[in-house]
Amino acid sequence: PTAKNPKSGSQSRIESDFAPKRSQGSLSTICSVQRPPSSSSAEVKVPPVATGSAIRMYQMLTTCLHQMPADSGPAAVHPSKPLWVTKWVDYSNKYGFGFQLSDKSVGVLFNDTTRMLLATDCKTIQYNDLSNKVYTFTTEATPAEYEKKATLLLYFAQYMDEHLIHGGDVVNNKESRAEPTAIFMKNWFRTNKAIVMYLNNGTLQVNFFEDHTKVILSPDQQDYLVTFIN
Repeated sequence: PTAKNPKSGSQSRIESDFAPKRSQGSLSTICSVQRPPSSSSAEVKVPPVATGSAIRMYQMLTTCLHQMPADSGPAAVHPSKPLWVTKWVDYSNKYGFGFQLSDKSVGVLFNDTTRMLLATDCKTIQYNDLSNKVYTFTTEATPAEYEKKATLLLYFAQYMDEHLIHGGDVVNNKESRAEPTAIFMKNWFRTNKAIVMYLNNGTLQVNFFEDHTKVILSPDQQDYLVTFIN
């Protein structure tokens, strides 16, 4: 389920783990592992509460930990850039959860679980309704029923552009692989240690509050890529 602000009932606030003067991090793909065949699933102990995609992600992370190089600074092992969350804003005690992706698109997961994405051209908007249908329109021709959410989307985009710095850069210069037309935030939750974000393309990202490091698990054809940002 979509998490709410843990301090529900408190005053509305906008939060992020990116300090204004924090320098940009660097990104390295530290492990590329093949999805295990169904016959090998017993090799990894899975928590009894994990089901479906959670099991697959747990298996991939466990496998990666076993295969990870011993040195502390592994070089990039994959030529493509993973799509990941570079900025985020938690305003869920009033409107929803906003985020910016590494391709510069901006999205919001609203409190009613609908989703909206502003494309990289800053003109095209895609709206994912409660029936999981996606509607596309422009900022200049927004249907009346979506105007309020479109205004909030543009507010989130402006706030992150003006107040939050970019969360990190990819160390290689290859173009990113093709992604689905619209990448939405499927779920997110936060604890006192980290914030976890899950995109509808299967990418799972964990941002740790104490040291601002990030771990990204992203699908890539028959593999999963595990990427670390310091």
